Amino acid sequence: MSSNNNDTNMNVNNTTVVTGSGDSNKAAAVVDAAVSQILNNNFDVDSKTCILTLIKVLDNVLQQPNNDKVRTIRLNNPTFAKKVVEKQGHYVLMACGFNKTTNNNNNNNNNNNNNISSQQEEFLMLDGESEDTQLIVHTRHVLTQVAIHQLHCPADAVPKFLPPQPKIQFQQTTNAAGFTSTTTNTGFNIYQGQRYDGQSAAVGTNLGPPQGWKSKTEQQLSQLQQQKAKLEEKLQQAAGGRDWTVLLPGQQQNSTNTNSVTSLPSASTTSMNNNKEDVQLLAQHIQKQQKARIASENQGFTTKAMRDLEKLKRANVYSHTQLAIQFPNAIIVKANFLPQETVQAVIDGLREEILIQQDNDGTTILLPSFELYVTPPRRLLEANKKLHELDLVPAAKVYVSWKSPLPSPPSNNNDNNNIAWFIQPDKLLPSSSTTSASTHAQGPAMPTAMPIVQKDDDTNNNNNGEDDKKATTKTTTVNKRKKTKADKESTLLARMLGK
Repeated sequence: MSSNNNDTNMNVNNTTVVTGSGDSNKAAAVVDAAVSQILNNNFDVDSKTCILTLIKVLDNVLQQPNNDKVRTIRLNNPTFAKKVVEKQGHYVLMACGFNKTTNNNNNNNNNNNNNISSQQEEFLMLDGESEDTQLIVHTRHVLTQVAIHQLHCPADAVPKFLPPQPKIQFQQTTNAAGFTSTTTNTGFNIYQGQRYDGQSAAVGTNLGPPQGWKSKTEQQLSQLQQQKAKLEEKLQQAAGGRDWTVLLPGQQQNSTNTNSVTSLPSASTTSMNNNKEDVQLLAQHIQKQQKARIASENQGFTTKAMRDLEKLKRANVYSHTQLAIQFPNAIIVKANFLPQETVQAVIDGLREEILIQQDNDGTTILLPSFELYVTPPRRLLEANKKLHELDLVPAAKVYVSWKSPLPSPPSNNNDNNNIAWFIQPDKLLPSSSTTSASTHAQGPAMPTAMPIVQKDDDTNNNNNGEDDKKATTKTTTVNKRKKTKADKESTLLARMLGK
């Protein structure tokens, strides 16, 4: 393949491709240059995955000429970005007529200027004017030849080429009564929702799907969202207050918590066993992440409703989220918040409930402003973001960063608590108990979890007799196994929070 053609006008760095409809040879040369770019910048294994994905995309375009969905590709789609964009394969689609556009998602009519950037998404779109079926077929054949002869891909692994389907031509006609109807060259549009009722018959045309129609996936998603809202309301009604707890360096949270999901490790557990359990839990967590990543890459292209539905099926609802907020001098403040609360609520709570406002003489103390972040990697938490949007549920450790140096402590401050002079005195433990390194504090309770989808509901519908006994025994065994795993995960989470 030739990649040395000055007439192709292909600028890779600026992601601009000009094919020109007047010269098919130039357009073909641009395609060859884009394919060569994939081969020259990737290993053969990555190039093979990229090219096979591009073949599937082009086949969808050729086989569904009236489907706009296959002609619109979201660039930040995890599967597409991993297999195509990161391998520079999207330049092949741009050589075939796809154009890069930016779409603003303003369905919620959100006028907040801070969220405008997060609502913009980049797409590759193929419109009717830029679509050239012959060029797409040529590109498809080039990709097939490269996959088989240069990348040594088995012929049966490459999708079989099918002739392009004819595009349905729409034509509008007006009858004697003045009603306009749409007809096609085949008489039926398989990509348009059909509606057969008295209202459609009265106007003499197909009115399309009824207003407010939802697909099966969207209906299931709506039901799970309503179920999630009910569970959140139920759990949050039983949740307590903030339960502010200040832990100085050397102090620990008491493990006796009546409302926690699981208990913390006992004092008799040796450090060697703890380290062994931590290594096993981390290894299992990494394996779980690896399996989830492979499954997400192999599932193909999905809609947003399908992704949200699968996420809700695996999600849990929590009564609250517990934050461990650590200051630069190792002081940790723990408190409970609702998942729907924003980071600004956490900042306001620290200023009003924890940080000192005036000294013993009544003099106002102006502490510098601060911001919250998580690490690793270091990521600032936007004040207007909700806690569940930042994945700070059911528990997380965040850090405080002063925007300017702290002032000197007041002269009348107690020297024993000089490290915590900016904390309100009534939030600290008695001075007599802070001298011991093993001091415990009755911290806030861990959140209560409840799955949105109950997986063991069908076991209660078995027949009487032996089936009931087997089902009961099986359910009890499964519950014990799941509870043990949850205990271990909760133990690891508690240790990560410094409990």
